[in-house]
Amino acid sequence: MKKTSIRKDLFRFLKKPNFDKLQDVSIKTKVIILFKILILTYIGLIIANLPFQILKELSFVSETTNKVNVFLDTMRESKSEFKPYYIFTSILLIPLFEETAFRLFLTKFKLNYFIISISLILGVLIKHFMNFHFWKPKSYLLLAVSSYIYIIIISAIIGLVLWRIKNQLIRIEKFWNNNIGLIFYSSAILFALFHFMTTNFDKDNLIFAPLILLPFLVYGLTFSYVRIRLGLIYSMTLHLVVLGILFGLPELITLLKK
Repeated sequence: MKKTSIRKDLFRFLKKPNFDKLQDVSIKTKVIILFKILILTYIGLIIANLPFQILKELSFVSETTNKVNVFLDTMRESKSEFKPYYIFTSILLIPLFEETAFRLFLTKFKLNYFIISISLILGVLIKHFMNFHFWKPKSYLLLAVSSYIYIIIISAIIGLVLWRIKNQLIRIEKFWNNNIGLIFYSSAILFALFHFMTTNFDKDNLIFAPLILLPFLVYGLTFSYVRIRLGLIYSMTLHLVVLGILFGLPELITLLKK
């Protein structure tokens, strides 16, 4: 692999996405690249969060909360002896689920990958918009677990239906491989919208929705870049590190102090 600036490669990629992986790259080099992308992600987040933070300081908008953050914060504040287990399990499962749903299919068209990703995305959407039809346990922890179970069941049913029409789905292969930019950005936007749907904010702030979406879009773009350039395992790892820094590290420090 020729030495190249990851920053420059990322910007070139964002201008013209492609499904090309980095070739002849050692695991050590991939880890270094991952670390550089992590830094670029946080720089992007600082820039993306700035407009909303300014508006919040000026009292034009109110605070927003994401349901995943609320769940992990609730677990962190819990007095349960299993609290660390719940937190670290969630930090492991969330990247596994979200990367499979929104980024598994970010490659040259593969029918199986396409069906799995689309099934999970549709499962999430159906569960979200028909949430009032599902039984909800009183426990906040069980509520989160049951949500994943419902999504998996719905996604499995959708997957079976899509598999039955696989001969028709194969027809989109040419379109998929010839419209990489559209696929790449659609995936990142869907990822951002998914997190937007799970964000609680004042309805008066709806006009500022693009600003609320922006940080999630930064995540979506960098995670997708890593998935394509290095592979799904590495995008899961980056996602895991981000969540670990946000939630796992504070809990780990607390445990070590005890």
